[in-house]
Amino acid sequence: MPTVGEIMSARKALDGYVYETPMIASNALRGKTRHESVMLKCENLQRTGSYHIRGMTYRVIRAKEADLGINNFITHSSGNGGAALACAASNFQSKAHVVVPEDTNSLITRSIHHYQGNFYYCKPDLKSRVEEEAKLLEEFNRPAGKQQNRAIVINPYDDEAVITGHGTAGIELMLQTDCAVDCVVAPVGGGALVSGVAIAVKGMKPHVGVFAAELADPPNHYTDFKRGESLAARQQRHGLSHHEAAAKGNRHGIRTPLTDLATRYIDRYVDGVIHVTPEEMKYAFRYVYERCKLVVDTNAAIAVAAVLSCPPALDNYRRVCVVLSGGNVDLNDIPKLAVSRL
Repeated sequence: MPTVGEIMSARKALDGYVYETPMIASNALRGKTRHESVMLKCENLQRTGSYHIRGMTYRVIRAKEADLGINNFITHSSGNGGAALACAASNFQSKAHVVVPEDTNSLITRSIHHYQGNFYYCKPDLKSRVEEEAKLLEEFNRPAGKQQNRAIVINPYDDEAVITGHGTAGIELMLQTDCAVDCVVAPVGGGALVSGVAIAVKGMKPHVGVFAAELADPPNHYTDFKRGESLAARQQRHGLSHHEAAAKGNRHGIRTPLTDLATRYIDRYVDGVIHVTPEEMKYAFRYVYERCKLVVDTNAAIAVAAVLSCPPALDNYRRVCVVLSGGNVDLNDIPKLAVSRL
């Protein structure tokens, strides 16, 4: 389990490879809530447009430290993780190979290509994803292959080094506010960001409240593709739907499928989950765009919506920080993401 000391060490290792993103105090959000202050940790302004660059870069650094001749990094992504790994690998004269669903938005594949990564289409399900990753791994690690051209597979949701790297966002936000924050809200996503941030902020200030935000009814698209093998096995054993299996696996009733590793950290360090509706998410997207002049992705909008909805769970917190996890949005989707009022 990562410690706050290890996350601080990761922050030093990442110096020069990731940005220290701004912390913005929003008077508009403060005025819409009952809090003394609402601050935004702007990972939407991070390199590659999301927090993923933190964990992916740190995972590459750790692999390079092992000096095993690894110059190819394989992962799966239906969002920001693939571009982040491509950027991280290129910083170390290496190559990323990203397995993506066959109906992936071209914005994602263009981003992977922009950072000199390769992408490979597969069907949007777990079986196809695992098979494609295994094929790539075997190709690079054949006995006859070059010793300095080996590969490893990185699971973006089930890797302690990735979670440690993501936790550096939590270290930063605490240092940027002199530890004045008493509550942090982050989107659930795949569980790695909120896990790392929770470990970091509670390591620096144990009584900080940490809340995960997610949609009340997560979309089905890509869930089979993204979830970990452990969740799939649990679903098969109990005959549960993927939402039921996800909720059964953690004490907060988080509905997004999580790996066992993320579930363990969330159960230990996260104080609760706030569910928002798709309409609340869209309203938050528009509100941040109009009032804060920031473009955020849907996960970040979910975290903002969790604060804008003024849930009772946050009533006793004065200084709240929202982690804006990313800002990569297809311009063609913006009209569909912005409702003017609830």
